[in-house]
This record gives sequence, structure tokens and C-alpha cells, in this order.
Amino acid sequence: MTDGGTPLSRVIVVDALMRQAALDLGVASDPALVDASASISRIYAGLLDAGADQAEVALAALGAMIGLFDHAGLLAELPAVLRQAADTIEDEQPKPAPPFIR
Repeated sequence: MTDGGTPLSRVIVVDALMRQAALDLGVASDPALVDASASISRIYAGLLDAGADQAEVALAALGAMIGLFDHAGLLAELPAVLRQAADTIEDEQPKPAPPFIR
């Protein structure tokens, strides 16, 4: 995920992490929500590919995700989904070498 891939490839990876976290927590069993998530991710990836500001796109995507969870009646579950996705992302990051090895 940190290979510097295209914005589209990075967004797809993060979207997959979010969907898997939601599935693991039992809050994304509705196929329409999964389809909406993938569609939203493609839209934001397209904005990034077109050169839109990354921070603005990220905030818009987060706002859309919050709105989607709220509309689906799952807003209370969103923090757990975000935590699980964040844990997965952190686990996949390269760990810095201990100071005595540098």
C-alpha cells in the first residue's frame, strides 16, 4: 500500500480495507452499501487522478462515508470500523529500525 501506486490503486486498497473492516464487524451485509462504497471510491480516485487537492478529496470522502453510515443507520458502528481499518493500515506499514541499528 505504500508502494507509491496511482491514486486509484491506493483508494481501491483503502476502500477494500474499510469494506473488510465493516464486514468483519458485521455492519456491511447490505450489497447496496458495498456497491456504493466502491462507486464512491472510484469517484474520489478520479478526482485525485485529475489533480484535485489530496486533503480536500480526503475530507470529502470522509464526509461521504459518515453520511453513508448515518443514512444506513450505522453511525454508531463507524468508529469501530475506522479503528479496525487504521489498525490494519498500521500493521502493514514498515517498522522503523531500532535506534541502535541505524
